[in-house]
Amino acid sequence: MLIRTYKHGGEYIDAEDAATAREELAKAIKKLVDDNEVDSPVHTFLPSLGSKSSEDTDTQPGVVSPAAPAAAEDQTVTILMKMFRDARAAAKPNWAGAKFALEQLKLKMPADPFITQQLALATYKGKQPDYKTALVEAKTILSELNPETSNDPETLGIWGSIHKQLWELDKQKKDLEESIRSYGKGFHLKDDHYNGINYAFMLNVRAAESTTPQREAIADFVWAERVRRRVIELCEERLKAGVKDDKGDVDREQVFWLRATLIEALVGTGQSERAETEKNEAIKEAPETWMSGTLDDQLGKLKELLAKAP
Repeated sequence: MLIRTYKHGGEYIDAEDAATAREELAKAIKKLVDDNEVDSPVHTFLPSLGSKSSEDTDTQPGVVSPAAPAAAEDQTVTILMKMFRDARAAAKPNWAGAKFALEQLKLKMPADPFITQQLALATYKGKQPDYKTALVEAKTILSELNPETSNDPETLGIWGSIHKQLWELDKQKKDLEESIRSYGKGFHLKDDHYNGINYAFMLNVRAAESTTPQREAIADFVWAERVRRRVIELCEERLKAGVKDDKGDVDREQVFWLRATLIEALVGTGQSERAETEKNEAIKEAPETWMSGTLDDQLGKLKELLAKAP
């Protein structure tokens, strides 16, 4: 029998996993048709049953097979996914192009959480027509996944990021608190390193901005360091195990972000010498040029916060 397995990394099967599975299934179906092999236990033990001849089928000459529209639809999804990936991976990411491709994908797969998550991300990254409007739009898009009650680390991480940036723009305490809540939930629920490193950062932000008794700022500062120690362990475990893509090759993008998270956690726990060594290696192997700039910006912000230790 022709069996194809699949895997995915979260609660849902996202569009990239689905596209890969479809390609494998298409190959399996083509092989079955080309080989003309019997793939049924009934026909194996009762070969006299035979198989249905072409004259018995309902399809007539000149009539398009019902499979044709589905195949065309699959091809469209594959093309749009490539457009999205290429736009995101450009030396200067084309977030407007990525957003357009994702909007078309969402029309075809409205219930896919991966598409919704990435659309929210591309929307606020694009900053169009202006930064604040883009963040509000991204917030509306992601609200569809109920981030206030979600247990999905990706949804929680993007929701935390939106509120983090709203806080940086308007300094509204509700955005600061929602960012901390969202990142913290994503970290505690799934031991997620991405949510963890941002949770620690936002705790330092609250400590630096605190107008409440000093002991609360100290508590945030101490807890941020404890979170980073756990993040270091999580990153080291993942990197040691090896990060592979669906084809079994090293996933260079995921490796870079794991290392970037490790570097930030090392800086946040005072391990500056090791952090510098790891940073040099990470930048050297970064698959996309813009990634190193993002890392440098984040480390600069963190160092400013650490200098304001209560």
